Amino acid sequence: MRIHYLKHIDVEGVGHIGHWVNLHHHQLSVTRTFLGETLPPIAEIDLLLVMGGPQSATCLDKYPYLYQEIDYIQQAIAADKPVLGICLGMQLIAAAFGMKVIESPQPEIGTFPITLTSNGKKDPIFQHFPESFEVIQWHYDMVKLPEGVESLAYSAACPQQIVRFAKHVYGIQFHLEFTSVTVKRLMDMFIAEHKHKPGEAPYRDNYIATEDELMAIDFEPINQRMELLLDLLTPQGAKSA
Repeated sequence: MRIHYLKHIDVEGVGHIGHWVNLHHHQLSVTRTFLGETLPPIAEIDLLLVMGGPQSATCLDKYPYLYQEIDYIQQAIAADKPVLGICLGMQLIAAAFGMKVIESPQPEIGTFPITLTSNGKKDPIFQHFPESFEVIQWHYDMVKLPEGVESLAYSAACPQQIVRFAKHVYGIQFHLEFTSVTVKRLMDMFIAEHKHKPGEAPYRDNYIATEDELMAIDFEPINQRMELLLDLLTPQGAKSA
């Protein structure tokens, strides 16, 4: 299977997804539109992954290359390709469907539980997940869902955690692919942004992990759920080993 991913910052790649790719002997390619790289023809890929990054989909004009990605996502959906968006990637899929992205009620940084909604518990993929499970969060924004579109999961700080946009087009606001290497790189680059006085607006301390808490994350069960999600999203590809 030919997997292509859109990368938005050098320190954040596919993380544990790379292990899954190698396990099943898939091909993996990448485009960094922020460096002006060219996107491959849709016909040359079987699965599109739209990764996270520090850019905000609330102000796309600040990052004009993201419009290319939104167009590419639309092409992938029109070609009936499986698409998975993670964090910023979820928000870009939402933009491809004409939805808005807004600030989350609270930023979330660290490991927190999400809970499936009634629709989430019936979803073809997430019915195979526990009703509540731990994920890694690192975001400020979220998708604003139009009437008739429901989230499949929520957290205490953010109501939109999983969205099924189409038959095999999903967005997750959280990260299952992060590894200890990923988190350390992000901490080194961004942790200064999160130093604040206790209780200082707009943050609530219980949604912002400390550096020690971030380094103590148990990645194994989280990464296993990343593999399960990919297996269920691409059942034929998962059997290609």
